[in-house]
Amino acid sequence: MPPILEDARYVERAPIDHVTVLDVSGSMSGSKLVLLKRALCFVIENLGPSDQLSVVSFSASSHRIFPLRKMTDRGLAVNSLSANGGTNIVERNKKRGTQVLEEKRERNPEASIILLSDGKDTYNSDNC
Repeated sequence: MPPILEDARYVERAPIDHVTVLDVSGSMSGSKLVLLKRALCFVIENLGPSDQLSVVSFSASSHRIFPLRKMTDRGLAVNSLSANGGTNIVERNKKRGTQVLEEKRERNPEASIILLSDGKDTYNSDNC
């Protein structure tokens, strides 16, 4: 998938710290995981040279794949993802995404958290 603009990585704007929180539960296997990886590639391809990215994956529990950093090895974030387990959106995931931003050493003026999931939390009946 191409970037939004051919030169999107060099458009002048405030640098952004992105945290992507990705559902890698069993229900995400197959085409959903392919689409999730494609969406992550789209985000990565549109990062500017001063933007930072952290990837958090979750199923029954959450794991920080890597801390907030500038993307130099773009394939690492995408190729390490695989799907299994239940979906526990509530357990630590909202907290984990904000924790990444709170712990960052170098702060960009803008920050965002992107949650990509296929749906219902299978561990908690009181969904957000």
